[in-house]
Amino acid sequence: MISNKGSFLEKLGANIRRFRKERNMSLDTLAALCDYEKANLSRIESGKTNATVYTLYNISKVMGIEMCKFFEDRNNEHPDTINTA
Repeated sequence: MISNKGSFLEKLGANIRRFRKERNMSLDTLAALCDYEKANLSRIESGKTNATVYTLYNISKVMGIEMCKFFEDRNNEHPDTINTA
């Protein structure tokens, strides 16, 4: 269970980073394809900033995955969601 905003954003960012690395995509490449600054994307991946829904949508489309995959919790018994309660 993720119990606070910081933990939620860190998990979200870690998932984005994991999917990016699984695709052998550099941060520079993803940022360029999304038309974002590398520093902003880095802050999203490190959980230091809250990305908009549109930003997450755009990143998911560039990586060719469903946006809901960013919210998976691999350590949770229900891997399809990140619990926030």
